[in-house]
Amino acid sequence: MRDCALYAYRFDAAPFALHNAEAGYYCARESITPLSVKPIGDVLALHTAANIELRVVPNLWPLIDAIVASGLGFSVIRAMNALPRTATPA
Repeated sequence: MRDCALYAYRFDAAPFALHNAEAGYYCARESITPLSVKPIGDVLALHTAANIELRVVPNLWPLIDAIVASGLGFSVIRAMNALPRTATPA
């Protein structure tokens, strides 16, 4: 995580339309040139400075199931990359 080269892209909001309100997804139907691109730096240090709790879990499904049961709106766009639901954590 500390070695990841992550960048923040800033765009003009005008061409974007809400695609999924619950997940907060916006899309544009045209090519967009970023207004700026800036490196984020040490993501772990930024989380710590912002007092954001970071959890490392062996399996996402218990967390996903708890959020679904809570009734909160959320999205896990990359859930397909999680361990299969039947997998036993190592």
